[in-house]
Amino acid sequence: MSMRALLPVVAVAFCAAARPSYAELSIEGTKFGCIVAGQFPKLSACFTPASELARGRIYFRGEGGTHWYFVEMKPEAPCHIGVLPKPKKSLKRMDVYFEGVDKAFAERRTADASLDIVPSEAACRKGLAAPFLNKATVVVGTAAGAPALPTGFLASGIAGAGGVSAAVIVVPVVVAAGGATAVVAGRDSGSATTTLAVTPPTTQAAPPTTTAAPPPQPPPTTQPPASNRAPNLVCNVSPDPAEGFAPLDVGFKLCQSSDPDGDPLFFDFIFGDGGTSGGRTCSVTHTYAAGTYRARACVTDGVLASHRQCCNVDVNAKAKRDPTPGPYYLGATERVTLMSRLAVPSATGQMVFNGSVGFFPGVGLAHAVAPARRGENRVEAQLIEAKGAPGTWRFDLEGDRFEEGSLRVLAGDTALVAPSAIVFRLKGIAGERVVFTFRQARY
Repeated sequence: MSMRALLPVVAVAFCAAARPSYAELSIEGTKFGCIVAGQFPKLSACFTPASELARGRIYFRGEGGTHWYFVEMKPEAPCHIGVLPKPKKSLKRMDVYFEGVDKAFAERRTADASLDIVPSEAACRKGLAAPFLNKATVVVGTAAGAPALPTGFLASGIAGAGGVSAAVIVVPVVVAAGGATAVVAGRDSGSATTTLAVTPPTTQAAPPTTTAAPPPQPPPTTQPPASNRAPNLVCNVSPDPAEGFAPLDVGFKLCQSSDPDGDPLFFDFIFGDGGTSGGRTCSVTHTYAAGTYRARACVTDGVLASHRQCCNVDVNAKAKRDPTPGPYYLGATERVTLMSRLAVPSATGQMVFNGSVGFFPGVGLAHAVAPARRGENRVEAQLIEAKGAPGTWRFDLEGDRFEEGSLRVLAGDTALVAPSAIVFRLKGIAGERVVFTFRQARY
């Protein structure tokens, strides 16, 4: 039995009326750098204007392949989704492009994109890995004469390759008597298929008639949800605010973010100093040199580019003042000598006398010759840089008019208070503060 006898025919006569004018179709495909081997890649593209789209497809082939294969795209407002078969782990790269046909039968397509095949999402080094499905049934189309199974792809999940139903084969059919060339989509499973034959106009033709066959029923495929919702972004930064002395470590944490549709999340970080990071890792730490920066942390579900949610983080890494051991002569005719022994690893301190003058001792011994006034004097000290390691900070005072035994603690955890010395216990946290007073004789 001939193929023409098996296929119902739709005959369409030419009309004298002009073809209506349609807006030019444009395509924007979601950009990914990698495809995960052994999974069903799920790619999306937006066709604009969507109302003019008649058909959307994703064309693909394995590296080195000569035949292009395609899958039909399904609408998912405001874009379209297509699911590809599973690439083998032995396949290193595949080519992909999107094609759209508008209602005026004009074709548009994107440029070919070469995507790396990686064993896991974490192995992607070219941006983000495409989202994927673990299970799917994929109807694959190709031109006549091409192998039914695309080279470099697994048969499981492909309709017709694994006993599910036959794959689509596209063959050219030439209509007799001067008719145009049509494209026939056939399935050997016995489901209905349609041929479009166009007859040329004649001067005495009877009014045209159209006989339409029922539309073909595709085999079952994995359908995307009716609509896709944007992820919920939760952006945390540590320290908050992101400021301190350089080199400054800033942690970006998006791990509490979620997707209302249950889609896997992808994260990317732009640190503002030229550094970037991206993938499935939701938490990263970046070290900043001295300067001010605007960082950006984003999350996407990998389905719609317009659903990318981001937060901005302002970073202020201050230039560190190098501590020196002194002595510091801070003015005034009446002075007291104060010795600082800071024993907190990787710490830098700041000391202020009577609310006006100060110096910046580092780890170890440093001393200052400080201005003193008769009666009570106040010393405030704090860690301006620390790494969280505990330790101690000791202060010793001496001077002709210093009154031994006058030391009095106002803030801080003391380990020792002696007539002319005081020792504080510290947790090693930046901003940790101690305060004490002493007296100078009035004679």
